[in-house]
Amino acid sequence: MKRTLDWRNLQFFVAVARSGSLSEAGRLMGVDHATVGRHIVALERSVGKILFERHPRGYALTRYGEDLFVTAEAMDREATQVEASSPAHGLTGTVRISALEGVANFFLASRIGPLLADNPALTVEILTIQQIIALSRRQADIAITVTPAVDDRFLCEQLTPYYLCVYATHEYLAREPAIKKREDFPLICFPATWMK
Repeated sequence: MKRTLDWRNLQFFVAVARSGSLSEAGRLMGVDHATVGRHIVALERSVGKILFERHPRGYALTRYGEDLFVTAEAMDREATQVEASSPAHGLTGTVRISALEGVANFFLASRIGPLLADNPALTVEILTIQQIIALSRRQADIAITVTPAVDDRFLCEQLTPYYLCVYATHEYLAREPAIKKREDFPLICFPATWMK
């Protein structure tokens, strides 16, 4: 069975090779010296070779350790460059989303968690105020509305069709006259401009 090298063990190996001691490597890696020692032993078992000569003054690389260090240090440099060239923690900053209360409670709330888990440096604020007013006053960055914006300064994209339905009991329909047009409905609802 082919053995694979654990990258974490290699990182500890590079830290010990550079610092010459378990305690200093532990300080650099944010762990105690015993943890560093366990990673070094695990790596030596994995490669089947002794990587360090242990001296009272510290750790010195063996010939095989020196060869491995050349490769491991190059890998560490590459990994550092990749980390430096990508955002440290994904998206950052604050995003204010304005939405109707129902949309905020039932749609957004369940979807914000995964977004924040992937982007821990991101803050999302959900505002339940009048959407277009919130955007025009720069109180929000994104607005989720039930109608398109009338102001051409805003970029609009339809997320999903949105339908409102009217329901009534049989008793209500039996006692009230037939309704011929929408305006005749005795409703308490959203503003008329939202109804099509």
